[in-house]
Amino acid sequence: MAEQILKALSVDHIDILVNNAATERNTPLLEVKEEQLEYEFSVNVFGVIHMTQAVVGVGRIPKGGRIVNIGSISSKILVPPLYMLGKSRGITVNTLAPGPVPTDMSKAYLVAPDGSPSALQLSMYEQTRAADRVGSVEDVADATLLLVSETSR
Repeated sequence: MAEQILKALSVDHIDILVNNAATERNTPLLEVKEEQLEYEFSVNVFGVIHMTQAVVGVGRIPKGGRIVNIGSISSKILVPPLYMLGKSRGITVNTLAPGPVPTDMSKAYLVAPDGSPSALQLSMYEQTRAADRVGSVEDVADATLLLVSETSR
C-alpha cells in the first residue's frame, strides 16, 4: 500500500503518517456479534499497525519524520451505548492507564541490568507521572482497589 501511495503522489518518501481510520457501529454492547468485533479491530487496531509497518517497512519515513495515531474519546470517557447500558444497570466503568510500570512482561525494556529504572522508563515517567516516583504494580493494584470500592461511587 505504501508503494502505491508513493507512486500515486509521485514522491519517494512520506514525511508524515497520520493513522486516522476508524469505524464504529454503535451497537448496544449485548448485541455486538463476533464479526463486528473482528471488523472493528481490523480497522481500529490492526489497521494502524499494518499501515505503520507498511510505511516504516519500505524505509520511506526520513529522519525527522512523524507518525501520529488519532485516538478515540472512548478511551477517556464512556460513550453511548455502553454508557447507557452501564447506567441502566447501575454499573460503573473506568479506565486505568497507569503509564510505565515494570512487570514481568515489560521489565526487559523498563528495568536496567542493575535493577534501576531504564532510561526509557525514566523518559516515559517524566511524561506520564502522577507521583514523584516510578510507579509499581502495587500502585496499579491500589488504584484498581480504589476504583472498585464504594469510595469511588
